[in-house]
Amino acid sequence: MRTLEEIKNKIYNQFHSKLNPLENTPKYDLVKIISDVEAGIYFSLLGDIEFLKKQIFPDTAEKEYLRAHWADIVPPLYPETASGTLIVKGVAGVSLPAGCIFSSPQGKTYSNYKSYIIGIDGTVEIEVQAENMGSDSNLKSGSKLTLSSNLIANIESEATVGKNIAGGTDGESDEQYLARVMNYYKNVENGKAGDFISWALASSSEVSRAWEFKNFNRFGALLITVLGGNASSGFMEVSNIKHIQNYIEKVAPPVIFTVKSAEIIEINISVDLLPEEDTISNRNKIKETFNLYFEERACPDMHITAQTFRDLIVDATSLTDATITIEGGDKYITQLQFPVLGAITWL
Repeated sequence: MRTLEEIKNKIYNQFHSKLNPLENTPKYDLVKIISDVEAGIYFSLLGDIEFLKKQIFPDTAEKEYLRAHWADIVPPLYPETASGTLIVKGVAGVSLPAGCIFSSPQGKTYSNYKSYIIGIDGTVEIEVQAENMGSDSNLKSGSKLTLSSNLIANIESEATVGKNIAGGTDGESDEQYLARVMNYYKNVENGKAGDFISWALASSSEVSRAWEFKNFNRFGALLITVLGGNASSGFMEVSNIKHIQNYIEKVAPPVIFTVKSAEIIEINISVDLLPEEDTISNRNKIKETFNLYFEERACPDMHITAQTFRDLIVDATSLTDATITIEGGDKYITQLQFPVLGAITWL
Protein backbone atom coordinates (compact mmCIF):
# COMPACT_ATOMS: atom_id res chain seq x y z
CA MET A 1 0.00 0.00 0.00
CA ARG A 2 1.32 3.48 -0.95
CA THR A 3 2.04 6.00 1.80
CA LEU A 4 0.09 9.24 2.08
CA GLU A 5 3.10 11.29 0.93
CA GLU A 6 3.53 9.11 -2.15
CA ILE A 7 -0.13 9.60 -3.10
CA LYS A 8 0.07 13.36 -2.53
CA ASN A 9 3.14 13.67 -4.75
CA LYS A 10 1.61 11.51 -7.46
CA ILE A 11 -1.61 13.57 -7.66
CA TYR A 12 0.27 16.85 -7.35
CA ASN A 13 2.59 15.94 -10.23
CA GLN A 14 -0.36 14.81 -12.31
CA PHE A 15 -2.03 18.20 -11.92
CA HIS A 16 1.22 19.97 -12.79
CA SER A 17 1.60 17.94 -15.94
CA LYS A 18 -1.71 19.34 -17.19
CA LEU A 19 -1.05 23.00 -16.28
CA ASN A 20 1.13 25.19 -18.52
CA PRO A 21 2.87 27.47 -17.77
CA LEU A 22 3.76 26.55 -14.18
CA GLU A 23 4.05 30.03 -12.72
CA ASN A 24 3.72 30.73 -9.00
CA THR A 25 0.18 32.17 -9.04
CA PRO A 26 -2.99 31.71 -6.94
CA LYS A 27 -3.89 28.96 -9.45
CA TYR A 28 -0.65 27.22 -8.52
CA ASP A 29 -1.49 27.36 -4.77
CA LEU A 30 -5.01 26.03 -5.44
CA VAL A 31 -3.61 23.00 -7.24
CA LYS A 32 -1.57 22.15 -4.15
CA ILE A 33 -4.66 22.29 -1.94
CA ILE A 34 -6.81 20.21 -4.30
CA SER A 35 -4.12 17.57 -4.74
CA ASP A 36 -3.67 17.23 -0.97
CA VAL A 37 -7.44 16.81 -0.43
CA GLU A 38 -7.75 14.18 -3.15
CA ALA A 39 -4.72 12.36 -1.82
CA GLY A 40 -6.28 12.23 1.64
CA ILE A 41 -9.52 10.80 0.24
CA TYR A 42 -7.72 8.11 -1.76
CA PHE A 43 -5.48 7.27 1.16
CA SER A 44 -8.52 6.82 3.43
CA LEU A 45 -10.22 4.57 0.88
CA LEU A 46 -7.08 2.49 0.47
CA GLY A 47 -6.89 2.14 4.24
CA ASP A 48 -10.49 0.90 4.36
CA ILE A 49 -9.80 -1.61 1.60
CA GLU A 50 -6.67 -2.81 3.38
CA PHE A 51 -8.61 -3.21 6.64
CA LEU A 52 -11.50 -5.07 5.01
CA LYS A 53 -9.10 -7.33 3.15
CA LYS A 54 -7.72 -8.53 6.49
CA GLN A 55 -11.20 -9.30 7.83
CA ILE A 56 -11.89 -11.74 4.98
CA PHE A 57 -9.49 -14.34 6.35
CA PRO A 58 -9.80 -15.80 9.86
CA ASP A 59 -6.08 -15.69 10.66
CA THR A 60 -5.88 -11.92 10.02
CA ALA A 61 -9.39 -10.82 11.12
CA GLU A 62 -9.80 -8.79 14.30
CA LYS A 63 -11.70 -10.49 17.11
CA GLU A 64 -15.10 -8.80 16.52
CA TYR A 65 -15.04 -9.65 12.81
CA LEU A 66 -13.64 -13.12 13.46
CA ARG A 67 -16.68 -14.08 15.54
CA ALA A 68 -19.15 -12.15 13.35
CA HIS A 69 -18.08 -13.90 10.15
CA TRP A 70 -17.70 -17.48 11.43
CA ALA A 71 -20.19 -17.75 14.30
CA ASP A 72 -22.75 -19.54 12.09
CA ILE A 73 -20.20 -22.19 11.10
CA VAL A 74 -18.16 -22.49 14.31
CA PRO A 75 -20.26 -21.23 17.25
CA PRO A 76 -18.10 -19.38 19.81
CA LEU A 77 -17.95 -20.84 23.32
CA TYR A 78 -19.04 -18.25 25.87
CA PRO A 79 -18.70 -18.51 29.66
CA GLU A 80 -21.64 -20.09 31.44
CA THR A 81 -22.93 -20.12 35.02
CA ALA A 82 -22.87 -23.20 37.24
CA SER A 83 -26.03 -24.39 38.98
CA GLY A 84 -27.08 -27.28 41.21
CA THR A 85 -28.66 -28.02 44.57
CA LEU A 86 -27.81 -27.59 48.25
CA ILE A 87 -29.09 -29.52 51.26
CA VAL A 88 -29.99 -27.06 54.03
CA LYS A 89 -30.83 -28.21 57.56
CA GLY A 90 -33.02 -26.52 60.14
CA VAL A 91 -36.18 -26.71 62.20
CA ALA A 92 -39.19 -28.11 60.35
CA GLY A 93 -41.52 -25.44 59.01
CA VAL A 94 -38.97 -22.60 59.04
CA SER A 95 -38.88 -20.54 55.84
CA LEU A 96 -35.67 -20.00 53.88
CA PRO A 97 -36.17 -16.79 51.87
CA ALA A 98 -35.02 -16.19 48.31
CA GLY A 99 -31.73 -14.38 47.82
CA CYS A 100 -29.66 -16.16 50.46
CA ILE A 101 -25.94 -16.15 49.72
CA PHE A 102 -23.83 -19.26 50.30
CA SER A 103 -20.02 -19.18 50.10
CA SER A 104 -17.53 -21.92 49.31
CA PRO A 105 -14.10 -22.21 50.98
CA GLN A 106 -12.63 -20.95 47.67
CA GLY A 107 -14.61 -17.70 47.97
CA LYS A 108 -17.22 -18.47 45.29
CA THR A 109 -20.80 -17.41 46.07
CA TYR A 110 -24.14 -18.99 45.20
CA SER A 111 -27.73 -17.86 45.70
CA ASN A 112 -31.26 -19.25 45.58
CA TYR A 113 -33.91 -17.45 43.54
CA LYS A 114 -37.01 -18.71 45.33
CA SER A 115 -38.02 -19.40 48.91
CA TYR A 116 -38.25 -22.84 50.54
CA ILE A 117 -39.72 -24.42 53.67
CA ILE A 118 -37.70 -26.81 55.85
CA GLY A 119 -39.31 -30.27 55.60
CA ILE A 120 -40.51 -32.45 58.45
CA ASP A 121 -37.20 -34.34 58.36
CA GLY A 122 -35.35 -31.11 59.12
CA THR A 123 -33.88 -30.68 55.63
CA VAL A 124 -34.74 -29.09 52.31
CA GLU A 125 -33.02 -29.35 48.93
CA ILE A 126 -32.79 -25.95 47.25
CA GLU A 127 -31.73 -24.92 43.75
CA VAL A 128 -28.83 -22.47 43.61
CA GLN A 129 -26.86 -20.70 40.92
CA ALA A 130 -23.33 -19.34 41.01
CA GLU A 131 -23.14 -15.56 41.03
CA ASN A 132 -20.17 -15.57 38.66
CA MET A 133 -19.59 -17.48 35.46
CA GLY A 134 -16.70 -19.89 35.06
CA SER A 135 -15.62 -23.46 35.71
CA ASP A 136 -14.08 -22.60 39.09
CA SER A 137 -17.63 -22.32 40.49
CA ASN A 138 -18.33 -26.02 39.83
CA LEU A 139 -18.55 -28.11 43.01
CA LYS A 140 -18.86 -31.84 43.59
CA SER A 141 -21.62 -33.47 45.60
CA GLY A 142 -20.85 -33.38 49.32
CA SER A 143 -18.90 -30.11 49.23
CA LYS A 144 -19.58 -27.77 52.15
CA LEU A 145 -20.80 -24.18 51.86
CA THR A 146 -21.55 -21.54 54.47
CA LEU A 147 -24.55 -19.22 54.67
CA SER A 148 -22.79 -15.85 54.36
CA SER A 149 -25.79 -13.51 54.08
CA ASN A 150 -27.87 -12.66 57.14
CA LEU A 151 -28.09 -15.65 59.47
CA ILE A 152 -31.59 -17.05 59.83
CA ALA A 153 -32.91 -18.33 63.16
CA ASN A 154 -33.40 -22.11 63.37
CA ILE A 155 -31.49 -22.73 60.12
CA GLU A 156 -27.96 -24.15 60.20
CA SER A 157 -25.27 -21.98 58.63
CA GLU A 158 -23.57 -24.92 56.90
CA ALA A 159 -25.07 -26.41 53.74
CA THR A 160 -24.00 -29.41 51.66
CA VAL A 161 -23.97 -29.72 47.87
CA GLY A 162 -26.63 -32.24 46.83
CA LYS A 163 -26.50 -32.71 43.09
CA ASN A 164 -23.24 -31.46 41.62
CA ILE A 165 -23.09 -27.72 41.08
CA ALA A 166 -22.02 -27.98 37.47
CA GLY A 167 -22.27 -26.36 34.07
CA GLY A 168 -19.90 -23.47 34.76
CA THR A 169 -17.57 -22.88 31.82
CA ASP A 170 -14.80 -20.36 31.11
CA GLY A 171 -15.51 -19.60 27.49
CA GLU A 172 -12.57 -19.28 25.16
CA SER A 173 -9.97 -16.70 24.21
CA ASP A 174 -9.63 -15.17 20.74
CA GLU A 175 -6.66 -17.44 20.09
CA GLN A 176 -8.61 -20.56 21.07
CA TYR A 177 -11.56 -19.59 18.87
CA LEU A 178 -9.25 -18.87 15.93
CA ALA A 179 -7.63 -22.29 16.37
CA ARG A 180 -11.06 -23.97 16.18
CA VAL A 181 -12.00 -21.99 13.06
CA MET A 182 -8.74 -22.92 11.35
CA ASN A 183 -9.18 -26.55 12.41
CA TYR A 184 -12.68 -26.54 10.91
CA TYR A 185 -11.36 -25.58 7.48
CA LYS A 186 -8.42 -27.96 7.66
CA ASN A 187 -10.58 -30.93 8.63
CA VAL A 188 -13.76 -31.28 6.61
CA GLU A 189 -15.99 -33.51 8.72
CA ASN A 190 -18.76 -35.68 7.34
CA GLY A 191 -19.45 -38.18 10.09
CA LYS A 192 -16.38 -40.40 9.79
CA ALA A 193 -14.76 -41.96 12.85
CA GLY A 194 -13.64 -39.25 15.24
CA ASP A 195 -15.88 -36.50 13.85
CA PHE A 196 -18.49 -36.87 16.58
CA ILE A 197 -15.73 -36.52 19.18
CA SER A 198 -14.61 -33.28 17.50
CA TRP A 199 -18.18 -31.98 17.43
CA ALA A 200 -18.72 -32.85 21.09
CA LEU A 201 -15.54 -31.00 22.10
CA ALA A 202 -16.52 -28.01 19.96
CA SER A 203 -20.07 -27.86 21.32
CA SER A 204 -19.23 -26.64 24.83
CA SER A 205 -16.16 -25.69 26.84
CA GLU A 206 -17.61 -27.84 29.63
CA VAL A 207 -16.62 -30.91 27.57
CA SER A 208 -12.94 -31.80 27.95
CA ARG A 209 -13.03 -35.43 26.75
CA ALA A 210 -15.28 -37.47 24.48
CA TRP A 211 -15.49 -41.00 23.10
CA GLU A 212 -17.46 -42.76 20.34
CA PHE A 213 -19.01 -46.23 20.67
CA LYS A 214 -20.92 -48.01 17.92
CA ASN A 215 -24.05 -50.17 18.29
CA PHE A 216 -25.23 -48.70 21.58
CA ASN A 217 -28.59 -50.03 22.88
CA ARG A 218 -31.01 -52.17 20.90
CA PHE A 219 -31.36 -49.61 18.11
CA GLY A 220 -27.64 -49.73 17.33
CA ALA A 221 -27.20 -45.99 17.87
CA LEU A 222 -23.82 -44.29 18.04
CA LEU A 223 -22.99 -43.42 21.65
CA ILE A 224 -21.06 -40.22 22.39
CA THR A 225 -19.78 -40.30 25.98
CA VAL A 226 -18.58 -36.94 27.30
CA LEU A 227 -16.72 -35.81 30.40
CA GLY A 228 -15.72 -32.48 31.95
CA GLY A 229 -12.79 -31.31 34.05
CA ASN A 230 -9.25 -32.62 34.08
CA ALA A 231 -6.84 -34.74 36.09
CA SER A 232 -5.37 -31.83 38.06
CA SER A 233 -8.59 -30.14 39.23
CA GLY A 234 -10.81 -33.23 39.08
CA PHE A 235 -13.16 -34.71 36.50
CA MET A 236 -16.86 -33.85 36.56
CA GLU A 237 -19.99 -35.08 34.85
CA VAL A 238 -21.29 -32.83 32.06
CA SER A 239 -24.61 -31.13 32.78
CA ASN A 240 -25.63 -29.49 29.47
CA ILE A 241 -26.18 -32.73 27.52
CA LYS A 242 -29.19 -31.35 25.63
CA HIS A 243 -27.13 -28.43 24.31
CA ILE A 244 -24.41 -30.81 23.08
CA GLN A 245 -26.98 -33.09 21.43
CA ASN A 246 -28.61 -30.13 19.64
CA TYR A 247 -25.25 -28.80 18.45
CA ILE A 248 -24.18 -32.12 16.95
CA GLU A 249 -27.58 -32.60 15.27
CA LYS A 250 -27.02 -29.34 13.38
CA VAL A 251 -23.61 -30.30 11.97
CA ALA A 252 -23.75 -34.09 11.69
CA PRO A 253 -25.18 -36.18 8.84
CA PRO A 254 -28.48 -38.03 9.49
CA VAL A 255 -27.13 -40.65 11.88
CA ILE A 256 -28.87 -42.06 14.96
CA PHE A 257 -26.76 -41.08 17.95
CA THR A 258 -27.13 -40.21 21.61
CA VAL A 259 -24.97 -38.16 23.99
CA LYS A 260 -24.44 -39.29 27.59
CA SER A 261 -22.27 -37.98 30.41
CA ALA A 262 -19.86 -40.51 31.90
CA GLU A 263 -20.49 -41.59 35.48
CA ILE A 264 -17.31 -41.14 37.51
CA ILE A 265 -16.20 -44.34 39.27
CA GLU A 266 -13.59 -44.07 42.03
CA ILE A 267 -11.12 -46.94 42.17
CA ASN A 268 -9.90 -47.47 45.74
CA ILE A 269 -6.73 -49.53 45.97
CA SER A 270 -5.04 -51.30 48.90
CA VAL A 271 -1.28 -51.92 48.70
CA ASP A 272 0.61 -54.39 50.90
CA LEU A 273 4.40 -54.15 50.54
CA LEU A 274 7.16 -56.23 52.05
CA PRO A 275 8.26 -54.66 55.38
CA GLU A 276 11.78 -53.92 54.14
CA GLU A 277 10.41 -52.29 50.96
CA ASP A 278 7.66 -50.25 52.61
CA THR A 279 9.45 -46.88 52.44
CA ILE A 280 8.31 -43.31 51.82
CA SER A 281 10.14 -43.19 48.49
CA ASN A 282 8.51 -46.42 47.30
CA ARG A 283 5.07 -45.19 48.37
CA ASN A 284 5.57 -41.93 46.48
CA LYS A 285 6.77 -43.85 43.44
CA ILE A 286 3.65 -46.04 43.54
CA LYS A 287 1.36 -42.99 43.83
CA GLU A 288 3.04 -41.37 40.82
CA THR A 289 2.75 -44.61 38.82
CA PHE A 290 -0.95 -45.00 39.60
CA ASN A 291 -1.68 -41.34 38.81
CA LEU A 292 0.16 -41.60 35.50
CA TYR A 293 -1.74 -44.77 34.61
CA PHE A 294 -5.12 -43.10 35.12
CA GLU A 295 -4.06 -39.94 33.27
CA GLU A 296 -2.91 -41.87 30.21
CA ARG A 297 -5.11 -44.97 30.15
CA ALA A 298 -8.41 -44.16 31.86
CA CYS A 299 -11.42 -44.28 29.54
CA PRO A 300 -14.86 -45.84 29.29
CA ASP A 301 -15.16 -49.48 28.20
CA MET A 302 -12.06 -50.88 29.93
CA HIS A 303 -11.11 -53.54 32.48
CA ILE A 304 -9.28 -52.58 35.67
CA THR A 305 -7.57 -55.42 37.54
CA ALA A 306 -5.35 -55.74 40.58
CA GLN A 307 -2.85 -57.69 38.49
CA THR A 308 -2.42 -54.71 36.18
CA PHE A 309 -1.44 -52.43 39.07
CA ARG A 310 0.90 -55.04 40.52
CA ASP A 311 2.67 -55.40 37.18
CA LEU A 312 3.08 -51.63 37.04
CA ILE A 313 4.94 -51.31 40.33
CA VAL A 314 6.88 -54.56 40.83
CA ASP A 315 10.18 -54.03 39.04
CA ALA A 316 12.34 -56.71 40.73
CA THR A 317 14.72 -54.04 42.05
CA SER A 318 13.21 -51.48 44.42
CA LEU A 319 10.00 -53.51 44.67
CA THR A 320 10.26 -57.28 44.44
CA ASP A 321 6.72 -58.12 45.53
CA ALA A 322 3.41 -56.48 46.42
CA THR A 323 -0.17 -57.49 47.04
CA ILE A 324 -2.75 -55.26 45.38
CA THR A 325 -6.45 -55.31 46.20
CA ILE A 326 -9.16 -53.27 44.49
CA GLU A 327 -12.13 -52.43 46.67
CA GLY A 328 -15.03 -54.51 45.37
CA GLY A 329 -12.72 -56.63 43.23
CA ASP A 330 -11.61 -56.28 39.62
CA LYS A 331 -13.92 -54.02 37.63
CA TYR A 332 -15.26 -53.59 34.15
CA ILE A 333 -15.80 -49.90 33.37
CA THR A 334 -18.78 -49.63 31.02
CA GLN A 335 -19.16 -47.30 28.05
CA LEU A 336 -21.10 -44.94 30.34
CA GLN A 337 -18.47 -44.79 33.09
CA PHE A 338 -15.05 -43.22 33.63
CA PRO A 339 -12.55 -44.46 36.26
CA VAL A 340 -10.57 -42.14 38.53
CA LEU A 341 -8.03 -42.99 41.20
CA GLY A 342 -9.63 -42.95 44.64
CA ALA A 343 -7.94 -43.63 47.97
CA ILE A 344 -4.73 -45.63 48.29
CA THR A 345 -4.61 -47.62 51.53
CA TRP A 346 -1.28 -48.95 52.79
CA LEU A 347 -1.55 -52.25 54.64
